[in-house]
This record gives sequence, C-alpha cells and structure tokens, in this order.
Amino acid sequence: MLAHKKDLTTLEEVLGEIESFPEDVRMSVLTWIRNWHWARGAQPGSKILKLCLALMNSQDRQIAEEVSNLLIKISTQDFSELREERMSYALSDRVKDNPAKLQEKMVKLIIDQVKQEIWLGERNLALTRAQVKILLRLSYSPGIFVSPDLLYGAIYGESSGIPGDIKSHIKNIRKALGDSKEKQLYIESGRARGYRLVKGNVNILRA
Repeated sequence: MLAHKKDLTTLEEVLGEIESFPEDVRMSVLTWIRNWHWARGAQPGSKILKLCLALMNSQDRQIAEEVSNLLIKISTQDFSELREERMSYALSDRVKDNPAKLQEKMVKLIIDQVKQEIWLGERNLALTRAQVKILLRLSYSPGIFVSPDLLYGAIYGESSGIPGDIKSHIKNIRKALGDSKEKQLYIESGRARGYRLVKGNVNILRA
C-alpha cells in the first residue's frame, strides 16, 4: 500500500504525506485510515489533531471526509491526556452530529495588509509593532516558510540579527492568539526553515 513511501509507518507520518500520494495509492491509504484503531493504552498526539484540522481543508473531498471521520473517532474515545486538546480543537459530542462544526469552531486569524491590523475573529488584537510586522511579512508569503533573518529584516530593516529575538516574538504572538509551539494552530514552525501561516486558519486581506 505504501510502496513508494516505505518509511511511512505511523498515522502521523501518513497524514503528513497523504496529499502527495498517487491517486491509486491514496485510495488504499484512505481505507487504511478508515480502519485505524489505537492500540490499547496508546493515545493520539496533539500533532495528529493539528494535521487532521489542516486536512479538513483539503481540496480532495475524500481526504477531508475520512479525516473528519477520524476526528469523530477520537472525540468518542476516552483519551484522558487529550482532554485539554479536545477542548481546544472543539472535539465535543456535538461534533459527532455534524463534522463541519469542528471547522466552524476554529476562530480565524485575520491579517489586514491595508490597515496593518490583526484580528482574531471579531477581536482586534493589541500587538506590538514588531509582532504586527512579523505577521504581515508572513502574510506576504502564504504557505511558504520565512526565515528568522527575513523576519528580523521586516522589523528592523537589517538582514540578520539575534535568532532569539524572533523566537521570542513568535512565542508572544502565539500566546496572544491562544496558540502554542505544540498546537501550531496559526503559525507553523519548520526546523531550519523558519515560520509560515497555517493554511485554512488564516484570512489575508490583501493590499
């Protein structure tokens, strides 16, 4: 089934690569996901929840549907360590009746490039000038990782700076968004690549 990706052995890895599978292989993979069950004592991590949420926006309807069913399966099992994550990802009993409600629960991050304002749903966030500049710079390259050096340049007009500065800014931005390094609902980290906005959870009002 995973002939062209022999190193993929876990659900997390498969979810991370599923959109790159050839169509014929993808159908087998979707069946594999449909029949997935966690071993006794095992629990899905928060990264699996994040991957599922991202895939709910997949242009492939079958992927989106199977991932929605997987989230429902998670919501109906008693994973004690996931209680906080389940609340954060709105995996309540009501989701079982309508999987679309899961996505509705996600509050959109809105980046207004014209007014240079940042909104979380209907709330205008009071961010620092540096934090706004970072989010604006990320919005100019949607879906693309932006290096810390480029983000530093967007703030200070210099090509490079202290790496910890950007890391600290990102941490504070995530805190203001109710996000974290573990959840990465709005800002995704890429090792040695930088940061990018999470597709599907961010609306960009372009200049």
